[in-house]
Amino acid sequence: MKPGLRPCWDGDGPGTRHDPGRKPARSVAGEDMPEAARATTRAALLRARRARALLSQEELAERAGLSVRTVRNIEAQRLVRPHPDTVRRISAALTAAGAPPADPDGGHRGEDRPEDPKSAAHQLPSAIADFTGRDAEVRQLCGLLEREPAATGAARVLSVAGLGGVGKTALAVHVAHLVRDHFEDGQLYVDLHGCGPAPRRPDEVLAQFLLALGVTAIPDGLEERAALYRSVLDGRQMLVLLDNAADEAQVRPLVAGAGCAHLVTSRIRLLGLEGARTTVLDVLGAADSAALLGRIAGTDRVAHQPAAERIGTACGGLPLAIRIAAARLAARPHWGPATLADLLDDERERLDELKAGDLEVRASFELSYRMLDEAQRRAFRTLALLEAPDFPGWVLAALLGPGDGEDDPATDRGLRRANVLTEQLVDAQLLQISGLDRIGQTRYRIHDLLRVYGRERALAEDAAGDRRAALLRVLS
Repeated sequence: MKPGLRPCWDGDGPGTRHDPGRKPARSVAGEDMPEAARATTRAALLRARRARALLSQEELAERAGLSVRTVRNIEAQRLVRPHPDTVRRISAALTAAGAPPADPDGGHRGEDRPEDPKSAAHQLPSAIADFTGRDAEVRQLCGLLEREPAATGAARVLSVAGLGGVGKTALAVHVAHLVRDHFEDGQLYVDLHGCGPAPRRPDEVLAQFLLALGVTAIPDGLEERAALYRSVLDGRQMLVLLDNAADEAQVRPLVAGAGCAHLVTSRIRLLGLEGARTTVLDVLGAADSAALLGRIAGTDRVAHQPAAERIGTACGGLPLAIRIAAARLAARPHWGPATLADLLDDERERLDELKAGDLEVRASFELSYRMLDEAQRRAFRTLALLEAPDFPGWVLAALLGPGDGEDDPATDRGLRRANVLTEQLVDAQLLQISGLDRIGQTRYRIHDLLRVYGRERALAEDAAGDRRAALLRVLS
């Protein structure tokens, strides 16, 4: 760059000559600032002006007659001293697009100053001290998140699905902390309350995120907020953790560009979320169940104790249930593991025992159950009546009985209805696929604690005669 020229992003003449006899103004990239500080402030101001113009990096580059790489390198501080003509082109394109000019102090005339790059959003919940197991899933998710953004500009979206209480949030938060240094521009987090009575609206979440990113002029509409959100994050390396999503429609507006990665947790498989890679989380194995129990209750209390294995079995490897059991054991030092194991042995009382503070297995299952429609609820309740460890899909047709205008539940129509319902329950994580039988039929299973909950609902909602008739149809 020629001596006496200093680049800035105000519209009053980038590249203007500096008078050596006059004290220099503190410009965005003024000569009174260290080189690194000038680059940092220049990048922040460029991002902020581009966001206010609602332009992506590609759109700004096209308007300025430059390569996308040039704009991207300036914002990433890889191009520390851009050519004066580059500065002029970018400034003119921003001004023409409606971005307010910069003032001599690096702010925006008539508007708030851009965010301090050092005060980026770091919103992750606290790391989980007793996180246990999931080695394969952690390696897979970390590897995918640490990859370079796709050259196509497609967003990176990773989804973690699983039964309520299986540890989706714990895994996502643990992984996010492991890769946080890879996302130097920060991390955004929100609990979308997807399975609760009042899921968060995407427009509300966008306003929350934009404020966290330093934007104070929030547009009114969902589309306008989403466009501004994408513009602010365009070219930035941020991790967005969307916890407890209800469905694809809630997530789509919160997906930004290629520089960002998105980690989404949900009780259902988000099959319609474009480009998402889904990890379905299973329960813990026996070794990890015992390890988690020991980390919370105390290894010395449960090591080499047969009753500890009984506790893990009663909890079915479900992390929420194990955490509750361990918390109860830790709170009662006068109990031995056998005392709690005895309480959990009675299946009829098991869910009553799996409560600790505001944690409750039954309440967690209730949220998933309430997300089902009536046909799905009835299918879940009747399947919970079975004693078999697993079953083929046609069993549900027999349990439900003939539909309207049918005499035999085993008609093609009845079997199709049963197959649709079983697969819907699989997507809702209330059924699991156990494998194929000898003739190639898919077999399904229901988690032991879910079976207990399903039977509770059947006793409460279905007449005794209807329950008996359903089971007789399977046996006949």
